[in-house]
Amino acid sequence: MYREAKAQNLQRTPSIGQLKRKIKNEERRSFKKFRDAYFMYDINPSNVTRFPATYPEADAYALRLQRPKRRSQRRG
Repeated sequence: MYREAKAQNLQRTPSIGQLKRKIKNEERRSFKKFRDAYFMYDINPSNVTRFPATYPEADAYALRLQRPKRRSQRRG
């Protein structure tokens, strides 16, 4: 996004920090929209109870994926 805005020579190009905050602020709403479409809540309302994905669960899972795996060190 930053490079696109910079390439368009916009009057005021947002900083990387501003873009990060904007994305973070819109993340929950976007998650709900994409979750509802992905699990087809509108087509089959029973999917809401079959696939009860929540933002906090997805966020926690994403954080676990970002952590580097610890190597177990064997001594012997």
